[in-house]
Amino acid sequence: MIRLVLIVAAIIIYLILTLPVVLVLYLIGLKKPETKRRAAAAMIRWFLRVLKVLAGTKLTVIGADRVPQDSAVLYVGNHRSLFDVVLALPLTKNFTGFVAKHTLRKVPMFGVWMTFIGCILFDRDDIKDGMRMIKAGTEELKNGNSIFIFPEGTRNKAPEELPLLEFHEGSFRMAMKSKCPVVPVAITGTANILEKHFPLIRSCPVTIEFCEPVYPDDIPKEMRKKIGVMTSSIIEEKISANKS
Repeated sequence: MIRLVLIVAAIIIYLILTLPVVLVLYLIGLKKPETKRRAAAAMIRWFLRVLKVLAGTKLTVIGADRVPQDSAVLYVGNHRSLFDVVLALPLTKNFTGFVAKHTLRKVPMFGVWMTFIGCILFDRDDIKDGMRMIKAGTEELKNGNSIFIFPEGTRNKAPEELPLLEFHEGSFRMAMKSKCPVVPVAITGTANILEKHFPLIRSCPVTIEFCEPVYPDDIPKEMRKKIGVMTSSIIEEKISANKS
């Protein structure tokens, strides 16, 4: 229970103490949006690393050097835990936002920080909002900013890591439209931190593997509509290997 108390306290303290910072970053962003985003990203990445330490997570990272450095990428990961973002986001490129459900806007100051670092919040039940998300994500990628998305659409609450939930093919349209590489990310073990024994937080090993990038233009046209299936298979294979 002590880990949970420490993490909740850290989040509350961070959100309170950074209230003046939010105002300063907002004012900076009026004239220098890139500076605002860079500063916000640095602060969030630092804080997520603090949460990792408080959770006592023993993290193994594989394949970080496989991520292309000359372009934005669409990171595609499996989703088992609230800690997926906590652990994975600090490992990505500096300008990486993630796609999340719109209800996070209601959490005090959470939505503000997410907007500052380029996250895209949308309503999964609203088709028009889904189209807006794809358009916004495509623009981010074209502008050189990477995006992290969980194509399962929600957390997989099954007792075992595999099989994954079906990947929504629409999640990959932003990569198709921007012609950026897709980097599958296999996340193993995060449900053991919290979800499997909620509300306790336990120290446990987690493996995050960045797989070889998939380039949409290199996929035969008849297979492009199944890129979600292809990516899911890559991630499942890595999870299976990392568990053994």
